[in-house]
Amino acid sequence: EIVIFSYPEPFAPYRWYEKKEYLSFGATDSIKTEKVNASDKTRELVSNVSGVYYFEYLNDLSDPTRIVMNVIVESGFTEKEVTGDFNGVGMIYHFVR
Repeated sequence: EIVIFSYPEPFAPYRWYEKKEYLSFGATDSIKTEKVNASDKTRELVSNVSGVYYFEYLNDLSDPTRIVMNVIVESGFTEKEVTGDFNGVGMIYHFVR
């Protein structure tokens, strides 16, 4: 499983506490998500995994049209669970296929 953010890289507090650095990725090339780049990058990231954790952190600013989340679903994943609204983090979605 991997962890995905709608940013060029995982946000700093996550990186500070994460245990396996190689499992978390940014799915965009810039702070403001662009459809073509984010779609391609997200498809590539999820192509060989069975599960995805998606952090909704400040999603309304970085990916207001939910490009990254939509590509995850279009890639055959279904929502398994949503973890509560953590202060400063937002919702965390767990997708599986």
